[in-house]
Amino acid sequence: MYVCISGTWHLADTVADADSQPVQMILNDQKVYVHQGFLQVSQFIHDQLMILTPYLIANKHIDEVIFTGHSQGAAASFILQQMFIMRFPQLKTQCIGFGTPPFVSKGFILNSTQPNRTYINNNDCISRAGILYQYINEIRKAYPGFQTEQYSEFVEENYGYDDDFYTPGDIYWLKDNNIVPITRYGVFIQVDSFLNFKDHRLEYYIENIKKQISNIK
Repeated sequence: MYVCISGTWHLADTVADADSQPVQMILNDQKVYVHQGFLQVSQFIHDQLMILTPYLIANKHIDEVIFTGHSQGAAASFILQQMFIMRFPQLKTQCIGFGTPPFVSKGFILNSTQPNRTYINNNDCISRAGILYQYINEIRKAYPGFQTEQYSEFVEENYGYDDDFYTPGDIYWLKDNNIVPITRYGVFIQVDSFLNFKDHRLEYYIENIKKQISNIK
């Protein structure tokens, strides 16, 4: 079964985006933190899926669920995957996010047990939007010349909190004509403008992925 979730579209989605307070969630008996608005979106979708999904699983009509989405939809997909794992521990799942924003704590990432990955298109500002970016960029300005990963690890070690938000999953940066694997520390590259959403738009993700597929062929 495929669960595909769109990004921000309606006013209610915008309200959920803005509701960025970290809230607790229990994952593998560990206390982790997630974006409150995205958790509420995920819970709503989860409740709709539970109308029919348990019957389909019990009768072996479903043996795997693949969650995918863009932007807010990507964030909801990651949370939904964990909700399904907790409810149906024997069910295979995977999650694929595009333009996923930072929305979960380090604990969420470390306690995720099934395959998940996210793709970030070039200089997509939404995947870098968050308080951590602000700290990292201030350090970058004060001490230029280091790699993004070095700044990120320094900030996490010296200024980090348990509820800081990162982008989850195995992360792949669609950088020009290459697919570059990066860690959560490599996400926070310097962004020229948080008002330029071109690289975040779904059609540009589709266009870049088509190029990557053509390169493979």
